[in-house]
Amino acid sequence: MISTELWTWIYAFCVLGYWSQLAKDNPWYRFTEHIFIGTAAAHGMVMSYWSLRGMAIPSLMAGNYYWVLALMIGALMLFRLVKEYKWVSNWPLAISLGVGTGLAARGAIETQILRQITATMELVKIASPFEMISNAIFIITMICTVAYFLYTIKPTTGLSAMSKIGRWTMMSAFGTSMAWLWMSRLNFLISQIQVLIWQWLGIT
Repeated sequence: MISTELWTWIYAFCVLGYWSQLAKDNPWYRFTEHIFIGTAAAHGMVMSYWSLRGMAIPSLMAGNYYWVLALMIGALMLFRLVKEYKWVSNWPLAISLGVGTGLAARGAIETQILRQITATMELVKIASPFEMISNAIFIITMICTVAYFLYTIKPTTGLSAMSKIGRWTMMSAFGTSMAWLWMSRLNFLISQIQVLIWQWLGIT
């Protein structure tokens, strides 16, 4: 039996509206797109309000006055609503982007470089025969992948062979990542279809 719940109908309306864009652009798709953007913007505003109320104001009351600087920088973003002083909002935007980039770079260096180097060195430890073979394959493919990016060294027969193995390794990794991405998207699609069939249409 078809569902009589309002939120299930709203869910089905939005999902089918998104899917309608697969045929062509239409007002139904644009309407659901605007609903999504408006909902996301409203959610962001509400979360900002509760963050201000739950973190900034109590911290100021506790004597942590460095929050004043953060609030001032955040308030400068409101100048984006004034056409004559829109340029003022570029300063807090630049600060947030700079801080975010610095934090991301620090995390990337630690996790993507230092920890991977440490983990690779630990693979040299003596282990079971199967682990020794697995570790040897990992180290060889890692070295060959690095050799693929040695552009400043004149290629030799050995280096060319290592570069070719490195290219195969990267293609295998990229293909695996793409397969995982498609699998996650298909799982999400299947879950939507199940909701439409089981909860909305009531077909079991």
